[in-house]
Amino acid sequence: MTTEDDELRRHLRHPLTGDLTGSLISAATGSKIPCIAVDVSQSGMKIVLTLDLDVGTKLFLRLANQREVRLEVVWCRKEPTRKGYFACGLRRTEDTTDLEKIFTEAGWFEP
Repeated sequence: MTTEDDELRRHLRHPLTGDLTGSLISAATGSKIPCIAVDVSQSGMKIVLTLDLDVGTKLFLRLANQREVRLEVVWCRKEPTRKGYFACGLRRTEDTTDLEKIFTEAGWFEP
């Protein structure tokens, strides 16, 4: 777990406006990770979940069209407003991936 001081952003984050219809999956185990996507930027996203993920954990987001976006946990901390939940920041691991564009095309985000 990390603190708020570890949360550095390269791009402005925007709240999501649609229901996320993809799956967040552990790259190590292949298991789905239940979560709520909160916001997105060009290079990352924030999720809320009941797991305390380690910084550096590799994940991928499998979209409804079977496209996969590779992500890495960059921070994770207790969610102060939801008992038993954690908020985690995820960063894309491929520099050419624009998450805002992908989420807009999927109907999850309106710029």
